[in-house]
Amino acid sequence: MAAGDIIFAEGSLTPSRHALKFIATGDQAALIDEFAVAREAAEDTAGTFTAWVNLPDITGNYGIVSCGDTAAIEFISLRVNAGKIEAECNAATTQQWEIISTNVVITPHRWHHIALTQDASLAAPKIYIDGVEAVTTISNATDNAAWFGQCELIDDGSIGAAEEAGAAGQIRECKGGISDVKYWPAELTPANIKQDYLGQAPASINSTLTDWWKMTDLTNAVTAANPIIKGASILFVNNYSEFTSRTAFLGAVVADDTCMSISGSKGQLMIIKAA
Repeated sequence: MAAGDIIFAEGSLTPSRHALKFIATGDQAALIDEFAVAREAAEDTAGTFTAWVNLPDITGNYGIVSCGDTAAIEFISLRVNAGKIEAECNAATTQQWEIISTNVVITPHRWHHIALTQDASLAAPKIYIDGVEAVTTISNATDNAAWFGQCELIDDGSIGAAEEAGAAGQIRECKGGISDVKYWPAELTPANIKQDYLGQAPASINSTLTDWWKMTDLTNAVTAANPIIKGASILFVNNYSEFTSRTAFLGAVVADDTCMSISGSKGQLMIIKAA
């Protein structure tokens, strides 16, 4: 781009959510190690993760929530790869299952609700996008029922990255916003997933939550014993929206002038590039 070129960004201010914003920095994540240790100790054979994500592209490979081991290849991981939702379980260096949405289901700069469910009695993990079960493919199905109960070495966890490398560090570092990460030690029904997506989950469902990171502060809303410890490059954003996402990931620009305006439910940003 040349001096005087105009960069323009526009996007909706609604919906907006409290979020952690990630910029895909190496070994940066919100750490939830105590959660990972607790679920391994409970030897869960069923469970449900849900999260809201707002990603700026469908080209990256981004960890959303993951639990693994610091010294061996063993993990349960939920991620978004090239706009598709993926989940994987690896126990004792052997991939137990990997499930991938058949279609690209993520739209850049838009909030999406994603969910992963597992129930050993049904022996098949499921993925949901915006309250609806996704069409998926399951591969390397050594044990489709595998969950925390089969992963005896798990001892660390992350939001915004993947604990898949068997080392004290993260991979697949996220770029974008993540909000309202939840975990239940049971498989939620399709109706329950839809209710959570709509924000209408009944008390009977919310009462069985073991963990809920609302992203308003560093604390787990269900149990303060499992706090987030965030990385240096990760920020809390109170009103993360399409407009926030579009402006946050424009890239570094030296500007002669900037102008931001709000009109109804939309925000606009104009930058005139400097020499």
